[in-house]
Amino acid sequence: MAFFEKKNNAIGRVNNNPLTAAGVTLNLESGQGASFPSSGVFVITVWDNEAYPNPGSDPNMEIMWVSSRSTDALTVVRAKESTTGVAHAKGSRVEMLVTTGLFTDPTYGYEANLSNVLFSDDETPSGTVNSSNKTFTTANTPSPVASLDVKVEGMSLIRDGAEANGYSLSGKTITVVTAPPIGAAIRVSYRYT
Repeated sequence: MAFFEKKNNAIGRVNNNPLTAAGVTLNLESGQGASFPSSGVFVITVWDNEAYPNPGSDPNMEIMWVSSRSTDALTVVRAKESTTGVAHAKGSRVEMLVTTGLFTDPTYGYEANLSNVLFSDDETPSGTVNSSNKTFTTANTPSPVASLDVKVEGMSLIRDGAEANGYSLSGKTITVVTAPPIGAAIRVSYRYT
């Protein structure tokens, strides 16, 4: 349905004692869940970073998909990308890392078949361009949100930016910080399902 979620500097430690080889709930230490995406599916790597600072050196390193997060509890799908579901000791490192699958599998990053992902390119959103209106509406709901590119007169705006060239998105509604001048060309491109 959508691309895997991403988040910079997402890091934590296993709080299960241990996370068993068949366990599907990985508990992080208190407060660490906030560094991971709050929704959507994302990829994590789990390994013993005390013995193996490089995860690739740990023979028990495991790549997992996280299907949901509730505070510090991650619901996981085990043994992804040719890794094996093994027990992980309390304190093992949990981190969102770039994995080989991202580069070797052309469908990696999709939760569903590619035929479910649609594109809208160079769409003119609805809304009056009159130098005072700041609200515009897309024909479909962008998914993922990060796929949305908003351009005014060919210049891309910054999502969640407070600067003059910023915008926010809620569902299909785009709210720009600075109203475009009369007659300005506004175009959007995005993915949706």
